[in-house]
Amino acid sequence: MPERTVRRPGRLFRLAALAAVVLAVSCAPRKRAPEAPPPEPPEARSLYEQAERRYQDGALAEAAVLFERYLERSPGGPSAPAALLRLGKIHGLRGEFSPARRTYERLIAEHPASPLRAEAFLERLALPLAEGRPAEVEGLFPEALAAAETPSQRVRAWTLRAEARSRLGERIAAVEFLLRALQEAPPAEREAAAARLRLAILRLTPQEARGLAARPEGELRMDYLLFQAGMVFAREGRAEEARALLEAFRTRYPEHEERPRAERELAALERLRPAKPFRIGALLPLSGSHQALGQRALRGLELALHLHHAAGGGPPVELVVRDTASEPGRTAQALQELAGQEVSAVVGPLVHVEAAMPEAERRGIPLLVLTQKEGVTRAGGAVFRNFPTPGAQVEALVSLAFERLGVREAVALYPDEPYGRTFADLFRRAFEQHGGSLLAAVPYDPRATDFAGAIRKLLPYTEEVPKEGAEERREPARPAGRRGRGEAPADSVRVCRFQAVFLPDEPRKVAMIAPQLAYHDIRDVFLLGTNLWNSEALLRLAGPYVQGAVFVDAFFAGSRDPAVRRFVEAYEAAYGEAPGLIEALAFDSAVILAELFGRGGARAPAEVASALRAAEGFSGVTGRTRFRETGEPEKTLRRIEIRGRRFVELE
Repeated sequence: MPERTVRRPGRLFRLAALAAVVLAVSCAPRKRAPEAPPPEPPEARSLYEQAERRYQDGALAEAAVLFERYLERSPGGPSAPAALLRLGKIHGLRGEFSPARRTYERLIAEHPASPLRAEAFLERLALPLAEGRPAEVEGLFPEALAAAETPSQRVRAWTLRAEARSRLGERIAAVEFLLRALQEAPPAEREAAAARLRLAILRLTPQEARGLAARPEGELRMDYLLFQAGMVFAREGRAEEARALLEAFRTRYPEHEERPRAERELAALERLRPAKPFRIGALLPLSGSHQALGQRALRGLELALHLHHAAGGGPPVELVVRDTASEPGRTAQALQELAGQEVSAVVGPLVHVEAAMPEAERRGIPLLVLTQKEGVTRAGGAVFRNFPTPGAQVEALVSLAFERLGVREAVALYPDEPYGRTFADLFRRAFEQHGGSLLAAVPYDPRATDFAGAIRKLLPYTEEVPKEGAEERREPARPAGRRGRGEAPADSVRVCRFQAVFLPDEPRKVAMIAPQLAYHDIRDVFLLGTNLWNSEALLRLAGPYVQGAVFVDAFFAGSRDPAVRRFVEAYEAAYGEAPGLIEALAFDSAVILAELFGRGGARAPAEVASALRAAEGFSGVTGRTRFRETGEPEKTLRRIEIRGRRFVELE
């Protein structure tokens, strides 16, 4: 058979194939590279940077204007999500909740790919709590949790949901949600999450603890919750609740690895079953118009007893809480219920004190009330006030003005309403008793925004002097603020006969009045205020105009006092925010009673009342407190000065 010759593709064939491939590639649809976002105009970037600097400096009003200008100039710019988030926070800090909500929703809608979208959902979730409408949190929670991208964000979502349920009185649900937060928490946040869970567990009443013990398995496994809750109650001396939870754990989970520890704790509870624990009652408005105040006081009480038991060595103390619902009738009924619980003393009420007084006097149950309401104490009575009164504030402030500032002549500008009139009258009496001269006390309409008319009534107590030699005639006082245009001629300056202006009003009004004082050339004088000034809002709104201003308060979170520092650190670890005056006074009230129980074992209400009057005093985070025979307190108030952008405690 003739041999076949197999030809290999020649050069011509190879060229044809290559041409076909090239043609196919050239005709195939091409993917376009994603377009880079257009560069941001320099003027827009400059606006954003200016806004951010003003925000960091605390100048929120100016920052808001600049952020809005940036968003007008560059609504789709790379910094637009951050600008919207900042703007929403500014609205929230200023109490402008509807604009804050709209701003967060704009970020969510217009920037779906931004990593800040999750933060916007969380900030929107927090708004109903700030507005006092916790029921609305539940509807916003699913979206916030779904948008969360990090464990920290999920922890915050669950924590906010828990806080809302707690404010609604659904404490078992709050515990469950905080357990979810703990399970989600990254290592750096587990300690704080665990502290929040412990305190939420301790809020449970005995009945709620028993309800938790009987709760069926659901989305959450109950083994961990029952065991941890039982151990927390055991450490806090709440044996009844600890036994109920640990016995439920032992029965329901007989093969659990933690059962031996539960068995040992139950045995210890039996061996160490103490004599009847001391009981402190609490009358707090946990619902109704004053519920925010009641929740803050409850946190202070719970933290005090938590630290008392953690320190060891003291007698076991139980807290029995009743909700007054912010109503007089419920307040009286709640006190009767506490009397049936054999409490030794009661912290509260915060409001409607007069509703609880008759029953307290009849039964001899001492009430440590957290109010400055007049006429609630009397010699030998059952009511003890643990709150700085207007008279005590004014006396401490006038002493500071005389002894440290060298003030001898002063004027007062005050709102023409009960608070302002009370403080102005007290200031006049105290100032004159110290040998000073109050040259003028001028009222103003509390609804006003222009105070020029009132300020002009102070001008007769000033004089215009030539600029030459004016410094020799000035009193050695600190500036009240920036120099204004004033009304003095260009070749003269206005010099005040007085060295201080007493201004008993809240920060928003002070922020309006202080610049107007400077405008009218009332400067180089001290501004004196009340404890309403103990607010970061004053620094934000009026910082440059209140330099050197002083006021007094029972509590200052920035104090260098070691006891205050420990309290503030423990509170922040538990609740993620700094405590205020109500939290501190409630904390001290519980500490005073626990210390009293440990000193002499006074248990019967009459014994506790006598011991409170006889004690030399109690040191606490709100200063040293001693009760007079009348039940009125003698408190050492803290002296606070404004320096730069912060408050500083004076020695």
